[in-house]
Amino acid sequence: MSKNREAWLNELKDRLHVALFEPAGNPLPGNLRISVGFPPRGGTSLRKPIIGGCFYSDASDDRQFEIFISPTIGDGMRAGDVLVHELCHALLPKGTKHNRTFAKLAKKMGLDGKPTATIASPELSAKLRELIADLGDYPHAELHPMAPHKKQTNRWLKAACPECSYTVRVSKRWLDLAVPTCPIHGSEMEHDAPEEDGGGGGDEDAA
Repeated sequence: MSKNREAWLNELKDRLHVALFEPAGNPLPGNLRISVGFPPRGGTSLRKPIIGGCFYSDASDDRQFEIFISPTIGDGMRAGDVLVHELCHALLPKGTKHNRTFAKLAKKMGLDGKPTATIASPELSAKLRELIADLGDYPHAELHPMAPHKKQTNRWLKAACPECSYTVRVSKRWLDLAVPTCPIHGSEMEHDAPEEDGGGGGDEDAA
């Protein structure tokens, strides 16, 4: 039977526990629940969208940690590294936020970048790719909550690094001039093929 997106995320969490967190000496708590949903603040922001959130168990009547992955994420690799970020929060005391303790744990678990905006390192990307290949494709498509109702004159195309899934949006006009490169690995980014018929509205949120 095919998995729904929550079942997929919860199974990925279990596999990350066995393959990543437990071997590193940081076993995950047993009372974790992973869902797809907008974080309570900034989830639909166009300027700086928040793509993940972690509620501690004291906020839940059944004492579960509640982790939410934004429905604007449709790529399994990106959902995976956001999940690793939120699992790091669940391992630390409430109020830790993105301080030095969090940054140290995030680095240990294979996350790179600023503590508030991490991405998977090449090593973590390889691990996620292995786990997702066995788990199957992420059964969710990107949601565009702020998509305009009127037809856009320009369609933004997605370009992503094949190594770390760093993602940007670029217009066909600029893509015709040059393919963007990943600022982390320097490799050429893979991109959507432009549509000639001008399809539906594009996504303006950062991925």
